Amino acid sequence: MSTPSFPSDSSPWATPSYGAAPARRPSGLTGLCVIAIILGGLGLLGSLTTIATLVAGSRLQQAMMMSPQGPGRDRMIDLQRTMQQKVQAVTDHYRWPSAGFALVNAGLAASMLAGGIMGLNRSGKARALLMTVFAVAILFEVSRSILYVFIQCETAAVMSDMMSKMMGASAPANGPNVQEAAALGTTIAKVSIMVGLAFQLIFSLAKLIYYAVGWSYLRRPAVRQWLEPAGG
Repeated sequence: MSTPSFPSDSSPWATPSYGAAPARRPSGLTGLCVIAIILGGLGLLGSLTTIATLVAGSRLQQAMMMSPQGPGRDRMIDLQRTMQQKVQAVTDHYRWPSAGFALVNAGLAASMLAGGIMGLNRSGKARALLMTVFAVAILFEVSRSILYVFIQCETAAVMSDMMSKMMGASAPANGPNVQEAAALGTTIAKVSIMVGLAFQLIFSLAKLIYYAVGWSYLRRPAVRQWLEPAGG
């Protein structure tokens, strides 16, 4: 029975070495690498979309704005334009933080994508790369979620106010249902924002769990022995 040897490096990335590399791929490593590839690809796509949206700015908002038809059309156009301007103002207020997070996310996503591919190819550098990416991604995801909550809260306030006015304007003038329509518009805006926020936070939580579990899994001696002796 071989005696385990321990590296002198006390870093959490260092794990003890136990004899020769295992003959079979550790269970779970393929799944971890495949998820890393998927998240990396989605992260790159999301970062490019965010950057494009920030660059396009108000032009994209105007292109997406629909023109209502029928009575009260001019009033509805004015309200839609005002809502788009206020939403764009929120986006502009957080433009630079959002751009910074998008660029960092692109770098992390590219590294995660590369690490996943390298892991499937049994590259010796995959373990260190993925562990570093996972550790940084945990801090990044928490910080980005905080920023996202701030943006969505301000957007919700704008949408609630403007949807109330738009629903009220769509009801017959001086009709008995004007107040009910305005209240419905406020409710629709709040619910839609909260549902979107909830889904985003759930997705962020799932990624945080994956990063933490993945980081811990890669510290297992069997995983290190499988990856690192292969080199490259």
